[in-house]
Amino acid sequence: MPQDEQRQSRRRRRSSAEVARLKALRQAHAEKLERVRQDEQRIDDALAPFAEAAEAIAAAKRRYEERCARIAARLERDLADLDRARAKAVEAAAAERGALKEVLDDETDELRAVMGQSVRTIREVGTGMPETAALLGVSVGEARRLAAVAKRAAGHVSLAESTADGPAHEASSATSASELVPEVEAVPSVELQGPGAAADGE
Repeated sequence: MPQDEQRQSRRRRRSSAEVARLKALRQAHAEKLERVRQDEQRIDDALAPFAEAAEAIAAAKRRYEERCARIAARLERDLADLDRARAKAVEAAAAERGALKEVLDDETDELRAVMGQSVRTIREVGTGMPETAALLGVSVGEARRLAAVAKRAAGHVSLAESTADGPAHEASSATSASELVPEVEAVPSVELQGPGAAADGE
């Protein structure tokens, strides 16, 4: 009988130990599940701001790209305006340079005509072209060109003078012709008909 009690006592002790072990396992498992739940909650809590931040970054990039597109469009318009303004400025500058060149050409043409007249004057006294060029300190070719300029200028002056004298000359010729007509009419008809006509009349 005492042996049976001992065996039962050992069984109770083993049962108590097993129960305690199982309880400890259940407690550990419950704690593990709680930790997993807390970890999942922490993950969920971390995912929300991450997603919001990612969406905010995407929105910021979209705003950036839209603003950059507007800046690029404005830059293109500004550059086009600058190109048009540059073209107008270049055109205006070219016109001004052209006008100044015409003034310069007129001034230099007149002065070169004076120089050319000097060449012609020196040549008229029998000085050769090489000697004339050396005397004036220019090349023979330049001396010839200056003489040609003076010759053209003299031709223009002569043409202008003849054109100015044209109407007066025509008027004087017409006056002379009108003065001659009455003299012809005043000649007797007998003289106009000749000696044969007078004999016939007699």
